[in-house]
Amino acid sequence: MPTRPSTQASLPQTLADHAKAYGELILKEWNDSRNLWRKRTQLQVLGACGLGVAVILAGMAAMLWAVTPPAQIHSLWVLIAIPMAFLAIGVICLMAAKKYVQAVAFEHTRERFIADMDLFKKTNLVTKATELTVLPMATAHPYRLVLGAALVGALAVRAHPWRWLSGSAVLVGLLPKVISILSSQNKIQS
Repeated sequence: MPTRPSTQASLPQTLADHAKAYGELILKEWNDSRNLWRKRTQLQVLGACGLGVAVILAGMAAMLWAVTPPAQIHSLWVLIAIPMAFLAIGVICLMAAKKYVQAVAFEHTRERFIADMDLFKKTNLVTKATELTVLPMATAHPYRLVLGAALVGALAVRAHPWRWLSGSAVLVGLLPKVISILSSQNKIQS
């Protein structure tokens, strides 16, 4: 089935633009996630340091209060106010860090991918891509296509990819589907 030359030229560009859009989306989500994580971590570290300094200063204030006679303590409020200030800084930073809740990583990319897969199922993009790329090559250079298929087949035989699969897993996964397809075909023919 011959296709228009403009369609043949536009499909690779469309696929390239689609892949580029995925790359940009992933990069944007990565940067957003990294920035969110950085802000949250900075606030958590600052809050933990504020709480640590508050505990240390409160301990020092308690020791100073314990060893200093009451008549010689000129500013008791300083022994209380300084640790409380660092305590407040720590608590405020930890509460602010809770605002930066980490969402599910790459949620938009996952949603976009699911939507694209639904679209691909509806438009049968693989058939169109095959018609636009393989069919012209098969009509123009059939021997190259056969030679390429033979080379890919030889590499597959040489690599033994079926050894990577568990036989029982394949049987458990595929056997029920094959049986249901065969039984449905027998019902249709009957």
